[in-house]
Amino acid sequence: MVTAARLSVLIASRITRSQSPQKLFDVAAETIISAYEIDAADAQDKAHALLPALRRELEEHIEKRNILRQACDFCFAASDTPYLQGTDYISPAHDAEARVALEARTSVEDIKKAVLQLSPAQFESLMGKILEGLGLQDVYITKSSSDDGLDFFGCLNIGVNDSKILLDDHFSHELELFVVGQAKRYTTSKFKLGELRELIGSVTLLKSNISARATAQKWPRTLRIADPVLNLFVISNEVSASGWRLAEQSGVRVLDINKLGILLADLRISHLDDFGLAGHA
Repeated sequence: MVTAARLSVLIASRITRSQSPQKLFDVAAETIISAYEIDAADAQDKAHALLPALRRELEEHIEKRNILRQACDFCFAASDTPYLQGTDYISPAHDAEARVALEARTSVEDIKKAVLQLSPAQFESLMGKILEGLGLQDVYITKSSSDDGLDFFGCLNIGVNDSKILLDDHFSHELELFVVGQAKRYTTSKFKLGELRELIGSVTLLKSNISARATAQKWPRTLRIADPVLNLFVISNEVSASGWRLAEQSGVRVLDINKLGILLADLRISHLDDFGLAGHA
């Protein structure tokens, strides 16, 4: 039986990030024909009947992913008639800068495949390259034998964007955010909720100076109990809905394989050689 809920899942799994705008009615009819082997006339009748409910299902899908900070591959175009399009569709209205940025994202799928070729050690090293590319300082990648559940550290000076503040004002240099997290490169294992909990516990213990002492001694900074910390969990798989909910409820920021691919594309990194990691164990 064709339902709006089932049809929305099928559409969400098929649309690409660069998809040009298509009428939702046409997308629904084409999906019904291919998935249910129904003739064109019947498929159009079903698409017409399901259209209002289907639109609500897809809007809820987009909203849920936004709330949980998940990447979403599609959106609705601004139009009275419902059109679906890829999130990274390049429209005639985009300026030159936006076009360059969106064109870089056409390599996302290739980047994701390249990431999956990295060893767990390379995957952790990749995090160092990413953090440095994002402007973090004192980036440190731990040794797996003594990391106490933490794989990388970094520090971001957020400064003060105000012309009234003198450049030599010491307070603006004190506004720092620490980034601490785990990088999980899986081959066959799947994401586990316990690993998110482990990250939260490890950071708490580190700030209490109870655990991760070997790591803290090697990192050139000291993480204190009141220091602001962004907990970052990076994984080469997709994360379950329960995992995203736990991350959002606990304040952990997640880079799954989809968001990681997008970030690397935005940083203009598309090949293993760009990481300086090719050929390393």
